[in-house]
Amino acid sequence: TLFLVGPQLGRPAGGNLVVRGGGSDGEPDALGEVNSFEPMLIQQIDQPEDLVVLTQICIVDASDFDPGEQARVSRSLRTEGGTRIGDLKAEPIALEGSEGILCQTLLDVLPAASLQTGEYVFEAEAAGGTLKKPVRGQVRFTVGS
Repeated sequence: TLFLVGPQLGRPAGGNLVVRGGGSDGEPDALGEVNSFEPMLIQQIDQPEDLVVLTQICIVDASDFDPGEQARVSRSLRTEGGTRIGDLKAEPIALEGSEGILCQTLLDVLPAASLQTGEYVFEAEAAGGTLKKPVRGQVRFTVGS
């Protein structure tokens, strides 16, 4: 069964994020890199800023799934009222892993310039290949008060 994890809204964290604590043996903390993702617990920002959206497409048993050339993941941003702001390039489904759960991770940046005060919906959809019906996920967020 193919499923989506997310989309999850976050911010670019850079080196401000401790990925792994060093522990009691004196090892230093492992800090995030330039492209680190910091999830947002509250889906509201006071003013426009660059946001990062993490979406994962996963499957538990890949034996009955063939992505073929037509299986794609599409993502779009629209206002709460349904006005489409933009679509991101549809990506072919390319799951990775060796056993058990196979996944594909997509990290998208929503530039501050595309976000005015208001309510938004970011949607992701996996469709095509041997999927009988599309698999969808969305995250809602607010810019401004």
